[in-house]
Amino acid sequence: MQKSQESYQLPQEKFNLEEIKDELVKYGEENKLRGLEGRTQRGLDPAGILAVKETMGKIEKVAEALGAKVEDVIKLTNELHIGAIWDKADELAKGENSDIKVWMVAADVTTHEKEKEGDLEKEEFIEDYKRVNKLLDEAIADSQGFAKRAKENLVDSSKKQFKIEGDVPVWRTLIVKE
Repeated sequence: MQKSQESYQLPQEKFNLEEIKDELVKYGEENKLRGLEGRTQRGLDPAGILAVKETMGKIEKVAEALGAKVEDVIKLTNELHIGAIWDKADELAKGENSDIKVWMVAADVTTHEKEKEGDLEKEEFIEDYKRVNKLLDEAIADSQGFAKRAKENLVDSSKKQFKIEGDVPVWRTLIVKE
């Protein structure tokens, strides 16, 4: 199977990393989310996807296809970005609400087929940005199917990363065996 970013071409206008960084800063300031401009060094996250005009336009199409209100997706994404993940854990696990489905699509495209974690050089960010856009195009083409796959991917990933000790979720990589 061909890698997603290989088949996505950036729009004809020149790729402008500074413009993307500016969009991230503006969205962060407007929504009281700190440090979004750092997404140009690590790759977009769901809030970053909403901040960038091109990717936000694609999320709007996915939201429409899944019956979600964009303002609900924005509210949910911003809440999750600043730590509401545990407050929303039951709803996220069910994955039934349309706004949650759209968030799951955004979350999945930020990690699915991602080649490098951590700091990215400019060219690596550009390639990752292409990958995200290609996956968003796939989500537009089959929103229901993509949302279903995104939920499965996120649930599987969560099971690998967390375990429950008592009633407390613990990140597996933080568990120290003596």
